[in-house]
Amino acid sequence: MTLARQLISAVSLVFLVMLIGVEAIYLRGAQTHLQDQLESHAQDAATSIGLSLGILLVRGDNALAETVINAAFDRGHYARIEFVNRSGEVLVSKTLSPQQGEKYPQWLAEVFPLEVPTAESLVSTGWQQVGRVRVTSHPGHAYAQLWDVARWTLLLLVLIYAVALVVLRLILKGILRPLSAIEAAAQAISRRDFVTVDAHPSTRELARVVAAMNSLSRKVREALEVETARAAALREAAYVDPVGGLLNRRGFSETFESRYRHERKFFTGAVALIQVSDLARVNQAHGQARGDQLVTSIGSGVSEVARDADGLAGRWGGGTFVLVVPDADLGVATQRLEALQTRVRSSAAELGLETEVDISVGAVFVEGDRPALEEFLAAAEEALKQALELRVDTPQVRRLRLEAGQSGTQEQLEILRAAIAAGQIHLFGQRAFALPGAEVLHTEIMGRLIDASGRQIPAAEFMPLVTRHALSAQFDRAVVGKVIERASRADAGATIAVNLSARSIADDAFGDWLGGALTRALARRVRLVFEIGEYGVLQDEAAARRFAERIAKLGARFAIDHFGVHRDSLALLRRLGPAYVKLSAVYTRKLADDIGTRFFVESVVRAARQLDVPVIAQSVEDEGTLAALRALGFGGYQGFAGGRPSPWLPE
Repeated sequence: MTLARQLISAVSLVFLVMLIGVEAIYLRGAQTHLQDQLESHAQDAATSIGLSLGILLVRGDNALAETVINAAFDRGHYARIEFVNRSGEVLVSKTLSPQQGEKYPQWLAEVFPLEVPTAESLVSTGWQQVGRVRVTSHPGHAYAQLWDVARWTLLLLVLIYAVALVVLRLILKGILRPLSAIEAAAQAISRRDFVTVDAHPSTRELARVVAAMNSLSRKVREALEVETARAAALREAAYVDPVGGLLNRRGFSETFESRYRHERKFFTGAVALIQVSDLARVNQAHGQARGDQLVTSIGSGVSEVARDADGLAGRWGGGTFVLVVPDADLGVATQRLEALQTRVRSSAAELGLETEVDISVGAVFVEGDRPALEEFLAAAEEALKQALELRVDTPQVRRLRLEAGQSGTQEQLEILRAAIAAGQIHLFGQRAFALPGAEVLHTEIMGRLIDASGRQIPAAEFMPLVTRHALSAQFDRAVVGKVIERASRADAGATIAVNLSARSIADDAFGDWLGGALTRALARRVRLVFEIGEYGVLQDEAAARRFAERIAKLGARFAIDHFGVHRDSLALLRRLGPAYVKLSAVYTRKLADDIGTRFFVESVVRAARQLDVPVIAQSVEDEGTLAALRALGFGGYQGFAGGRPSPWLPE
């Protein structure tokens, strides 16, 4: 119940008590007044009739007495009028039934009873007494008057109440209007959007509440901004080259591993090394500032090519840059590298250094391999050596020879398609545990295939096929459908996490199907969390936001997997408000030994905690890492330290 309704209800209750009290007091007063009137009415009538009869009965004509009594009885409100002689004989009697002519409810007479008065008057002719007149008033008219008083008093009080209610409503609307702004601000803060209230209530108490809420919101926002800035600064220092603004060797390696390896993204494209020779000589001849200008200009070109190709760029060290061009065939990749080499030469020419530096590009083209950066770079270095030796103006591109079956066989593709069509996905689950305790947070579901020999095919082997052949939405649909089908056998209240691809959440047909599936899951009281990789979220953040809002209305939640690699990672927390994030596994393995990684991760955890977003570590395999996670304030962990994946609710 709203505050306005509570206040109105309280006022109405008080008014009801007052109404009953006023009505009772007023009616009691009217009852006393009417009682007096009845007594006076009876006595006046008896005296008047007695005097009249005394004059008219001088001659002893009793018929005149009846005429006088009839006339008085007909124009008055009397229950009985009697004329008796001296011996007590009733000579004339007129009586009216108590029920005759009533215009009031019977309960009124029971609640406010009126005594029926009887008055007497002697009838005398001269000095001789001839009889007595007894007059009894009829209470019907008095009760009718009392009923009119009750009704009109009640009507007037109700009218006053209605007017007072309207006035009170208007007053409360003005007084409580700031509460709506306070409520909206509180809801925004609960969504981790630390806004302030612009309302300035005139009520002192509400003004204090607004000031306190604004102060709290500002302090939390400032603390969050400080933590976010600290984490961003640590990340820049640890993973970004200070001159060109590109990822340094460490940042590039970890980003590549998280984006292409841990997310099991199918990789087709080129990995290139761009080397600017004689950079040290440029620094000596023209100064460090001129050399930094050249590095920045080249870095800008490499970064632009990576951005256009939705790839990855970095400075490998000194005058060597690294570029990843994904999802491209050999011809397209070569064209991009040629354009890059031309642009780099133009950058050197603009600085007047085209004759002092040589630009060489060596690349490896890979198709269908699960990403292995070390192997790719080794092949790219061989191509770069060839380019340096030949001193050619075109990129030298090598193909990486794959081992048999490394890119996924046709047999695996057929198994995959058949399994998706028939729903023959085998589900495995791995639990995530809370920290510092060991409560189960959720069970993450993983899909695996079984080949003709009965061997389990892990996702790392067939997910490249899923991506390459645009089967992501179909595969996710098969997995989610099977999860919901079996979820009724899960423990009551258990939370189940399912990974979805970025292509699935952007697919309207998949979204419509998932809406119906979640409705059925809600009926079974299944608690679902859908995890989407950070890279996939950043590819189409608007689609991710629409997806998160849609499933929230259906009782499911949204989380981010492989978190912390991108520069905008912490900004995603405020913009999307996930249920939790799973930190990229590239950081987990380095927590114990790398102080820079530890500082960065600690800042991420602290910033996420300000937003009430738990951070879960992935690929945790030993007690030493668990101890580090507890010390850093992680909300949970997942990995072999908590158990290997096992069949989930098998038939």
